[in-house]
Amino acid sequence: MALQAQFKTITSGGSNAYLVRGTDAEIQDFCASQGEYLRIDEESGLPLFFSKTVLPGDISDWHPLVKVQGGPRKGSYTLNSMALRFREAQVESIRSGVLQDKVATQIAQQGWSARVASSTANAVAALQAAITVADETSETEAQVEPVADPTADITDAAKGAPKAPKP
Repeated sequence: MALQAQFKTITSGGSNAYLVRGTDAEIQDFCASQGEYLRIDEESGLPLFFSKTVLPGDISDWHPLVKVQGGPRKGSYTLNSMALRFREAQVESIRSGVLQDKVATQIAQQGWSARVASSTANAVAALQAAITVADETSETEAQVEPVADPTADITDAAKGAPKAPKP
């Protein structure tokens, strides 16, 4: 089993507290990495992990924790946010603002309610389909929404009347 974290609460300082589970060896390594900052949940007896990061999913989901392999934080743990960063990169890669908003909305709807694997696959398929449509039409055409006929309520006599000059 890989080390995992489940959301518990928001601290008074604004950080998110997560319960940590894993094998005995993983828990020992995690606890050693926390040093003097190690906190244990009184109710469950599990160690706590603190982060500003919030990952998509249900509040009861367990998210993978990964050990930092280099840099100044080497040996510490962090939530694995690769799937979230991938979704953000997908949205940022779209050139059309309207299309970008629609894809971002779809990804958010899937990401906050679906598991990472299936929602990412669906988001990729939607993104590929949207990009194909955008490539086949100009950006201006892709942004045009159908509009109702503004003269639909005007009588036939008024339709034939001369139009007012433009200012």
